[in-house]
Amino acid sequence: NACKLGQWIYGSGAHYLHLPAYGGLRAAHADFHQTVAGIISKVEAGDRPGAKAMLESKVFANATNNTINAIRHLQKEVEG
Repeated sequence: NACKLGQWIYGSGAHYLHLPAYGGLRAAHADFHQTVAGIISKVEAGDRPGAKAMLESKVFANATNNTINAIRHLQKEVEG
């Protein structure tokens, strides 16, 4: 919960806990951080090519896009 989005989700954004899209955003956000943690682990293990491959892969792009889409979905639910 150190990033700005996590702070919002678990802070003032928790006001939207009752909306279905809120759970989707929480899940997408967690998945994004798990993906990034995998990349960081590779860097820390000295596997820079592996980290680069993950950054350039669909896994990272999908995690990013899923989070963005989840934000948009929640926004649509909030706005009605």
